[in-house]
Amino acid sequence: MNIIIEIFLASWQLLLDASVYIVFGLLVSGLLRVFLSPDSVARHFGRGRFASVFKAAIVGIPIRDLAGHCSQPCRCANRVPTTGRPPHF
Repeated sequence: MNIIIEIFLASWQLLLDASVYIVFGLLVSGLLRVFLSPDSVARHFGRGRFASVFKAAIVGIPIRDLAGHCSQPCRCANRVPTTGRPPHF
């Protein structure tokens, strides 16, 4: 029973850590929906293979950097083991 509670608490903490990024993603997608028409998005990102992936990467890099600077670092980064042993929660 104790392991189930630990799994639930770890899952809840992960959801809390990710909530900032989820809300930011919803905000950015809402702004993109308001200011860009679906036809223009499909014209630039929906055709071809290389060009559409390249354009999406160029557009996505500043969004990723902005999201990283607007939020706190994830607490789970402190749990990364530096030795061969698994981390203890």
